Amino acid sequence: MKYDSERAASYGAYGAQKYYLWVLGCQMNKSDGERAAAILEELGFAAAESEAEADLILTMACAVRQTAVDRIHGKVEKCRKMKPLKKRLTVLSGCVLPADKEKFAKTFDILLDTKDINQLPLLLRDAAVNIQPSTGDDVVNYLQVKPKYSSGFQAFVPIMSGCDKFCTYCAVPFTRGRERSRPSEEILREVGALVERGYRQITLLGQNVNSYGIDKPGREMSFAQLLRAVAAIDGDFWVHYTSPHPRDMKDDVLEAMASSSKIAKQVHLPLQAGSTAVLRRMNRTYTREEYVRLMERVREVLPGLGLSTDIIVGFPGETEAQFAETREVLRASRFDMAYIAQYSVRPGTPSAKVFVDDVGAAEKKRRHMVLTGDLKVHAQAYNDALVGRTIKVLVEKERDGMYLGRTEGLKNIRFPVVEVGLVGKFAQVRVESAQTWSLEGVLERVVILA
Repeated sequence: MKYDSERAASYGAYGAQKYYLWVLGCQMNKSDGERAAAILEELGFAAAESEAEADLILTMACAVRQTAVDRIHGKVEKCRKMKPLKKRLTVLSGCVLPADKEKFAKTFDILLDTKDINQLPLLLRDAAVNIQPSTGDDVVNYLQVKPKYSSGFQAFVPIMSGCDKFCTYCAVPFTRGRERSRPSEEILREVGALVERGYRQITLLGQNVNSYGIDKPGREMSFAQLLRAVAAIDGDFWVHYTSPHPRDMKDDVLEAMASSSKIAKQVHLPLQAGSTAVLRRMNRTYTREEYVRLMERVREVLPGLGLSTDIIVGFPGETEAQFAETREVLRASRFDMAYIAQYSVRPGTPSAKVFVDDVGAAEKKRRHMVLTGDLKVHAQAYNDALVGRTIKVLVEKERDGMYLGRTEGLKNIRFPVVEVGLVGKFAQVRVESAQTWSLEGVLERVVILA
């Protein structure tokens, strides 16, 4: 079913009611939440500031780690205690594994797949309606819903949904399905409209962005071509993207990045583990050596870029020697940021069925701390190299007499407010000092836009 706002509005009016949106997990979930919020507001709902004043609570779930699932169970208990005071409708969407869905069906009023968010009006009209799950190309139709963007100058733009890689620890293929590319003309239209409205940072989203177009051979652009087409749109803005897969990161993408000042010189390239043996158990389809060579090529084409990664510690069977290999790759790659997670069993995934979770919680925590210590060295070195330079910054907020913003490489920076009204604008800032995770500077000048 394609989304039709007029048809959605005909399902009923909720003008006196409020909704509360609770989003867990990744940027894709945040973007999906923005689309769900837009649908609710078209129906007449108004946003609530807390669960206590909401008539409807919509949770966008994350299935990546058990801690996120546990948080949802905790929220359900909280809502249950509030219900005697005010009847609330509870809706669950986002990434939910089948095993978790069975449990949540007993506590949520409505459960629906992310790809079926466009059918939310039907479900609100009659919770007994039987929604048939979307299939094939219909999977990306919900992306036609115009989002209620949570920012006036930064936007997430999904370019695809799902993943075909089937990493053994990952829930995504079981919660979002196989890869489906969104039509490029739709993407370019959305980005163009955002830039026209003054948006300064566009982040292209997908579980594996550099697989974009592969599901539509001969009918759609490649990811590198899409990057160039986005960068060709008139305006002063940055293009970021996340996340690519190392197996699919080719020179055409790196060369597209190097070709335009609009495409941010920042790459998030998940490593997950630095041991080839562990990577095989994860079904990551590349070796330690291939990843290191890729990092060398990335730095050759894009010197000075910001480089971040994802790493899992304590994957089943990971020995101390294999963990040491991960430390070596982290040092060789000189990441300036890494999102380190302790392995968590996800029901229904291949690793949960095949492997024993044999690395203890205390050891996982120790390895996490050790890697964080290694990361700090490279993060500090990256930031130190920026001291004395004047760099372009997107100002994100003002607080206590200071502007807070981020660099092209996604580094947090703050500087004193000496000129008002800079939030949502680019500024040239001279970096004066560096800490491990942040920078301090002074305003040189505001970037004047034509």
